[in-house]
Amino acid sequence: MTSVEDHRVVDVLPGECVLNLPSPAMVDAVDRIALTTGKPAVPDYKVKQGYRHEPNKFAAAQLTEQASDLVQAPRVAECPVQLECKVVSAHPFGGPSRMPPPSRSRAFAPMSKRAWSSRERTTWTRSAGTR
Repeated sequence: MTSVEDHRVVDVLPGECVLNLPSPAMVDAVDRIALTTGKPAVPDYKVKQGYRHEPNKFAAAQLTEQASDLVQAPRVAECPVQLECKVVSAHPFGGPSRMPPPSRSRAFAPMSKRAWSSRERTTWTRSAGTR
């Protein structure tokens, strides 16, 4: 539910995230928070795109916050698949490199530490020789 919206990725990204994968039935909840940001000061370029500040995205989406086991970011209890991850890298894209960082998007490369599904919990560990 939380996104990194600042060009100082190292400062704001603690190196962990949760990928909450919603079911098709959750489209209304996703739509309720699609154009929201947790940052109190919404940048002008986001305001022009229709974004607004929302301090509690869980409440706005009418979803349940659930603690994770291995990372600090919370999970969405209603999502049928939840991946607790370590972020291993971030890469800017979507615009010329001369554009200011807030105007560019970032792609994050997560490594799953634990996966949850609505039916079972699975834990993955790194294989020998991987980073």
